[in-house]
Amino acid sequence: MSTEATRVPATTAEIRAIVGDIDDETIVSIRDTGATAAEVLEAFMWASSDEELGSELGHSRSGPAGQVYEILQSIEPPDF
Repeated sequence: MSTEATRVPATTAEIRAIVGDIDDETIVSIRDTGATAAEVLEAFMWASSDEELGSELGHSRSGPAGQVYEILQSIEPPDF
């Protein structure tokens, strides 16, 4: 079974549980990325931590998590 077949995009409830109370338009934008709950959490951690976190973890801000990060950065002040 490929990883694409096992990817389950995050639900609205999961996104709100991770990110908090955000508007419906932002939820739709995040859901449109196809990010899993784990990817939304990763993006939220990047957005709410110092900008070196991705480098320290050995990850780059790409793919669905990177897209969610960009969405979060566009709606939240840099310091959260």
